[in-house]
Amino acid sequence: MLRTLPIFVMLPILAVAAPAPKEKNALYFASKVGDKLVYEHQDQDHKNERTEVVTHVEHKDGRLIVTISREWDGKSVGPMAYEVSPKGLHMNAGVTSRPHPLLKLPAKAGDSWLNGPESTDHKGYRSTSTITQTDVDIEVPAGKFKTIRVETHITVQDQRLTNICWYAPNVGLVKRITTLASGERTQTLKSFTPGK
Repeated sequence: MLRTLPIFVMLPILAVAAPAPKEKNALYFASKVGDKLVYEHQDQDHKNERTEVVTHVEHKDGRLIVTISREWDGKSVGPMAYEVSPKGLHMNAGVTSRPHPLLKLPAKAGDSWLNGPESTDHKGYRSTSTITQTDVDIEVPAGKFKTIRVETHITVQDQRLTNICWYAPNVGLVKRITTLASGERTQTLKSFTPGK
């Protein structure tokens, strides 16, 4: 009888553990004021760090407009706003006529979307994004995450590049590999500190 007691004692603890985010309602971005993400960037020549901190969150028509402050190697490079909802993640909220979609939800492997001059304020820019995998386990310095993998092919004027990004629930981007004619650049999440 004493051997079974620890199992019954642990069951209530397991029952109150925080559940994993449900895919259909998960937000794939840091969306709590004070959330802090530190990224490490590396290419063939050098390595540097970028820090992002959520400074403001506005609720608007079932979406969140999340503003982050950004620093590169300790120097401020200005704020950026994102539109976050269970329908996806968009960059440049409130800056361009239509925010740029980074991730469309609910995620399904094979789903694609286009961006071009008609949907951005940047002429000569075109991109095609495709969700290549869902539920991808990835490990970065900040830890292990279950992610959605998105591959984007971009053309700007005559230059082409490819971004492969991994997004995790309640965190956002955890890794990016950018391939250009000049070589490869990586961005990995070094640390994530939740806001209070």
